[in-house]
Order: sequence, then structure tokens, then C-alpha cells
Amino acid sequence: MPKPVRARSAETMNKILEAAADLFARDGYDGARVDDIAKTCGVNKASIYYHFQDKRKLYETVLVNMLNRNATAIEQQVRQCPDPEGKLRAFIQEYARVVIADRRVAILMMWEVASGGKNLPISVLEQLSRFINLVAEVLGAGEKEGAFLQSNPYMTYLMIVGSINYYIVGEPLRNVAVHNGVIDNDTVLYNLPTEGIADLMSETLLRCLKV
Repeated sequence: MPKPVRARSAETMNKILEAAADLFARDGYDGARVDDIAKTCGVNKASIYYHFQDKRKLYETVLVNMLNRNATAIEQQVRQCPDPEGKLRAFIQEYARVVIADRRVAILMMWEVASGGKNLPISVLEQLSRFINLVAEVLGAGEKEGAFLQSNPYMTYLMIVGSINYYIVGEPLRNVAVHNGVIDNDTVLYNLPTEGIADLMSETLLRCLKV
């Protein structure tokens, strides 16, 4: 039995979004071409424009969907913890998990940092603010309870997200440096499992924050 039109449409949109995420992550917004996205997912350009209007709207949808999915997963884990220390650990652990599971969004954010965020619409910034506001909420609760020293939420957010993004996305660079003897294994945590970055980040940050 043929799939209903609505189901076929959703399936086509998902195929387009997955292909677009791959190519935007590989080539950046400016380098990715709608022709290549269409070819990769096996649809024609008209279908992409029908569902997403233009390349900019497609890029926005890719980022909003990814960030919303990740922010929702992190919020759920953080809300389950009863105390600020547990909440901060949960934020770090879950953030690392979602980036390890799909590093494309971290790569896309690095593209945007390098380009000055020129392609980021307000809807994407609104999704990013969920991560920052959650860190601010956790730190504020910890300070109010006397568990954490006073700190700047945005700088703490940057330390967490920036370190995890760079560590995970920068794995090929570390491999080259170690294999060529440019830097020592222990210096770049070469033997640390990727998942271990969350534990290391949690312990390091909490040593600085805890009263």
C-alpha cells in the first residue's frame, strides 16, 4: 500500500534535512550547494524549495531542529537532579553525550564562530540561549544555596561548551599531532575515551565552583 501523502512529505523533508546537515557541516553555509544537497538525498531542487523556500531557510531549519533536540534532552536530564552540583554534572554529561552522538551541530557552530555568526537567524540564537539560561539557572541556584561561589554564567557556559566541542571535533587534529610526535600523549589526553571528557570537565569545573 502506498504511503499517505503527508507521510511521504515528512519522509522527504527528513531526507533533505539529513543531507543538508551533512553538507553544511562539511562545507559551511557558504560552501554548501543546494544542487549537491538535492543529489545527496535523491530529490530535485524544486522539492527542496517547495519544503524550505530557500537555502537560508533550510539552514535555519537544520540548526533549529538540532539545537532544540539537544536542548530538550539536556533540560530533561538537568531537571531530574535534586541539587545544583548534580544538575551541573548532568548538563555537562548530557551535552557531551549529544555532541558525541552527532557532532555536526558542534561543527556548524564552529563554522559560525569563524564567520562571525553572519548566517545565524534569531530563531537559532533563541535556541542557543536555552543552553546559556540553563547554566545560569543552575549556577544561580547553587549560589543561593551556598554550594557554589559566585561566577559568570556565560563564561562558565563557554568553558563547558567550548571545551567539549573543541575536544570532540578536534580529534583528527590531536591524532595528527600525536602520531607525528609534535605533542605528548598525556598532554592532549590522547588515551582518554571521548566520553571521559565530561567527567574530567565536571571535576575540574566543580573544583573551581564549590565553596
